[in-house]
Amino acid sequence: MKKTIFSIFLLMVATYVIAQEGLTVTGTISKPAGPTAVLLVPNPLLPSLNRENLIDTLDASGSFAIEVELKEPTFATFRHGREISTVYLEPGKDFSLSLNPEQFDESLKYSGDGAAANNFMAAHFLKFEDPSPVREQMKSLDPEAFKEAADARRKARLAFLETYKGKVSEEFYKNMKQQIAYEWGGELLSYPSAHAYFNGLEESPALPAAYQAYEQQLPLMEPSALALPAYQQYMYRKVRDRYSRKLEGVEKQPQGKEYINGLYTFAGQELKGEVLEYFRHKLLFEGMSYDGLDSYADAYQQFIAGDAAPEYKESLQEVYKRQEHLMAGKPAPNFKLATLEGGEMSLEELKGKVVYVDFWASWCRPCLGEMPAAKKMKEHFKDNPNVAFVYISIDDDENSWREMVEKQAIEGIHLYSQGWGSQTAQDYVVQAIPRYVLIDQEGKLIDSSMSRPSDPATIPRIEEALASGK
Repeated sequence: MKKTIFSIFLLMVATYVIAQEGLTVTGTISKPAGPTAVLLVPNPLLPSLNRENLIDTLDASGSFAIEVELKEPTFATFRHGREISTVYLEPGKDFSLSLNPEQFDESLKYSGDGAAANNFMAAHFLKFEDPSPVREQMKSLDPEAFKEAADARRKARLAFLETYKGKVSEEFYKNMKQQIAYEWGGELLSYPSAHAYFNGLEESPALPAAYQAYEQQLPLMEPSALALPAYQQYMYRKVRDRYSRKLEGVEKQPQGKEYINGLYTFAGQELKGEVLEYFRHKLLFEGMSYDGLDSYADAYQQFIAGDAAPEYKESLQEVYKRQEHLMAGKPAPNFKLATLEGGEMSLEELKGKVVYVDFWASWCRPCLGEMPAAKKMKEHFKDNPNVAFVYISIDDDENSWREMVEKQAIEGIHLYSQGWGSQTAQDYVVQAIPRYVLIDQEGKLIDSSMSRPSDPATIPRIEEALASGK
């Protein structure tokens, strides 16, 4: 919905099983924004991963019908064009939707046996899900005032849910109450660091005891809530927050593999059973997917050797296989790409230099936000001919790439690799940008998820690579 994922998306009620299997979702879209209607249905074990895409092509009247095999109620994502919405799927309860993409949120209506929960979510989104007031309160309010605002927001949402009691199923009602509670906890957990960030403060504000009392209302170990996105997020962040607090005052802070191994072990002190499995899987899946394997190798081996569910292990093994060629010491995948001047350049041509690669795009604000720090970094090495700074754009539009290089006056070697699906992006498993890679003078990988230019550790690591190559 307006590029904002509904905060309760992928909610799965894992405890309510009925004999019937499946349902049919139908709908009519006036003035379609695309040729298809899509349902993304979560994997019961991995509710935030491995979603099944169910697609139907709209007919001439804009209608569609999607049949879903389902044993348990679950929240899934409906998508048309660039818009998305959360839908509640319940075995045996067909429903139909109607909408106009030009007013997606406002026009979305449901009818049929499964309509009540879906109409609640549509109305709830319009009433409460604008994040702007929360962000502004995080910036402007002191801890006591922010907690009062968060408490009031929770109370209002619960009161709105009460108006649907008796119309929606008891399971939906119970889980929505938990979802609202853990979203409230998530806001209170986020406030200190968000307040410091928005106001440019070096330290977070001190929190009074009354503020921190919210933790007592939200069990960290709550297996029955494991399917709730708000609980998943709160539990995951809370364990990491507690680990960070444990490290306060430690003179030499653990980094990389040492940090991950410590967090992996610490989680076992805070959680157990399926909740611990979920935490460790999320830690490894996301970390290995976006940060590479090097820091996660030890914890990965522990997880695979343990008693975790086979589906968890299989998903991590797939990531490991996909990323294994990018581990430190492996040959960096070669590329031969178009230059800004109209020629071509390959990685092979840069052998003998330490190469710092920056995958970016003209539309990527975090990428552009790193450019001032990158300029200072390049200035530091301006007299050293043995280091090369290579910018690989994955812009879909070549002109946008060229215009942004000129506008930002970005110095360095500029290469073009069109789109996320380009061979170079696939070879380096680029799933998010900015993404940085450090390659040694022999063309071997030092770090396939290298630190950013703004990170104080980046210049010393490049210097270390230069010294090792002498």
